[in-house]
Amino acid sequence: MYGIKVLGRFPDKSDGMLLAKSEIERAMGLRTIAPSEEYGRILVADVGEGVYRDESVLGLFHVAGYGEYYDADARKVDLIDFPVISNARDPVTFAGDIYMRWLEMSDAVVYVDAGGVGASVAVILENKGVPVVRVKWGAKCFKNKNNTMYVNQRAHCTYSVAEAIKKGRMGIADGPWKTKLQTQGSRLPYYFDEKAIVHIESKEKMREDGIPSPDLFDVLAMAYLEGSHYTPLQAGEGVTLGSGAMEKAKAEAEDAFAGVE
Repeated sequence: MYGIKVLGRFPDKSDGMLLAKSEIERAMGLRTIAPSEEYGRILVADVGEGVYRDESVLGLFHVAGYGEYYDADARKVDLIDFPVISNARDPVTFAGDIYMRWLEMSDAVVYVDAGGVGASVAVILENKGVPVVRVKWGAKCFKNKNNTMYVNQRAHCTYSVAEAIKKGRMGIADGPWKTKLQTQGSRLPYYFDEKAIVHIESKEKMREDGIPSPDLFDVLAMAYLEGSHYTPLQAGEGVTLGSGAMEKAKAEAEDAFAGVE
C-alpha cells in the first residue's frame, strides 16, 4: 500500500498468486551454485497431454543440496537451458529427444512427469537404461512433515520453487522463454485449507479461469521434488561423450527408435 500511495507504484503480484513477475525477473540470469561447489545435473521432462495442446518441455538443471527451503542445506537450482519446448512432439519423439540429450551427459538423472501419457515416455527411457525418477503430481508427499504442509507433490514442488525464487536459491538462464516463464510463474493461484495445508489450484479450474497450463514453470518446480537424487560432480566435472562416441551413440539411438510407433 505504501508503494501505491507514496511512490506511485502498483503491485505486479495479484492476490492469491504465489509469485510476482518482478520476483521471477530477479532470478533471470542468476547463478546460485558457486563455481567451487559440488553439484549434479538433472534433466526434467513435462510431457504434453496432446499434440498442439499442451507443450512438452525438457529442462537441464544444475542442483545442489537436498534440504527444504527452510533448512540449512536448502536445495539450490540453476536452470541452464530448455533444450525442448514444443507442442508438436508425440510421446515417442519426445522420449527420443530426452534420450539423445541424456547420451551427452550420462551422469544426469532424468525426472519425468509420469502421469497420463508421460508414463509411456518413462517406460521407453527405462527400457533404454536411463535412470528415471517418476514424478506423480497428484500423489501424497513422501515425508510425514510435508504431508502436514502440502496436499500433494505438485503443491510441495510449486510452493518450494516459489520460495527458492524469493530467497535467491533459484537461478534461471535468460533466453527466448523469459516472457512466457514470467507470465506462467505469476499466474499460479494457491490457497490454504482449514488445516493450513497448501493447495495449488487445479489445472482444470485454472483453464476455466483462462489460465493456460504452466508447462515451463512445472519443469522448474519438478527440480524440487522431495528426496530426488543426483550424481555429485566436482566443479567443472561432467561425463560427456567425445565426438566419435557421440556419433556412434546417436546412430544407435536412431536405430533403437526407428521401429517404435
